[in-house]
Amino acid sequence: RYLKEFRTEQCSLFVQHKCAQHRPFTCFHWHFLNQRRRRPLRRRDGTFNYSPDVYCSKYDEASGVCPDGDECPYLHRTTGDTERKYHLRYYKTGTCIHETDARGHCSKNGPHCAFAHGPLDLRPPVCDIRELQAQEALQDGQLCGTDGVPDLQPGVLASQAMIEKILGEDPRWQDSNFVLGSYKTEQCPKPPRLCRQGYACPHYHNSRDRRRDPRRFQYRSTPCPSVKHGDEWGEPARCDSGDSCQYCHSRAEQQFHPEIYKSTKCNDMRQTGYC
Repeated sequence: RYLKEFRTEQCSLFVQHKCAQHRPFTCFHWHFLNQRRRRPLRRRDGTFNYSPDVYCSKYDEASGVCPDGDECPYLHRTTGDTERKYHLRYYKTGTCIHETDARGHCSKNGPHCAFAHGPLDLRPPVCDIRELQAQEALQDGQLCGTDGVPDLQPGVLASQAMIEKILGEDPRWQDSNFVLGSYKTEQCPKPPRLCRQGYACPHYHNSRDRRRDPRRFQYRSTPCPSVKHGDEWGEPARCDSGDSCQYCHSRAEQQFHPEIYKSTKCNDMRQTGYC
C-alpha cells in the first residue's frame, strides 16, 4: 500500500480544514504540493518511470512544481524525501536503527517509517534493468573502454548514475580503521544536490551530516547537550566550543565513534544469520 498510495493523493479532510494529522504532519496523504509523491513504476522494458538516485535540477522544493510534470525521469526532492525513501529500489530494503514503541511504530520515524523493523518487514529491492546490466558488465570487465575509463556510450545500457554508484564502492571502505578516520569527515566534492550516491555517500553534505575525525579531535561518544535535545539532533553551530567540544555533535559522530562503531553484533546477523 505504501509503495502505491503513500502521499500520492491529496488529503480530502485537509481541504475541508478537518485533518487532525496536520501538526505534526503525520497524514498518509499530502497536504501541500511539495509533499506530493509520484507512484514509482517499473515499466515493461525494465526501467523505472523516474530515477531512484538522480535528483531533478528543475524541481522547485518550495512550490512542489517541476516544468516536466509527472513525466520527469528524475527524482523530485519532496518534503521528507519521500520519492526516494518510498521508491521500489529502497523502501524497506534496510533495517531501521530505531526501536518500536508499544504501538509497534518506529520511535523516531513514527507509523510511516520507510525502514524495516525486523526480518519479516524486509523486502528485496526492485532494480532498474540498467543497474542489473551494469553490475553484470562490471563483473565481466565490460564497462571499461580505453585506459580503464568507463564506456558510457549508448551501447552500454547502464545509466551514468548507476555506474557511478557501483564504481563508488571503494574497497577501502571495507576497512574499519579507514571508516573511523574518513567517513563523513570531508565535504562531498559534487555540487550541491547533484550527488548521485544519496544516502550512501561517504562524504558529508551539510553541517548535521559532518563528522570530526576522532583521531584528530578528542571527543566522547556522549551527545553534546547544546546540540541534542531529547531525541533530536540540532545544528552543531549551537555549541560555542565548536570542533574543540569534547562531545558528539551529530548522529554520525556518535554512531561512528570508536567506542560504539562495530561494538555490538548486528541485529540482522543475530536474528537471521545474514545482513
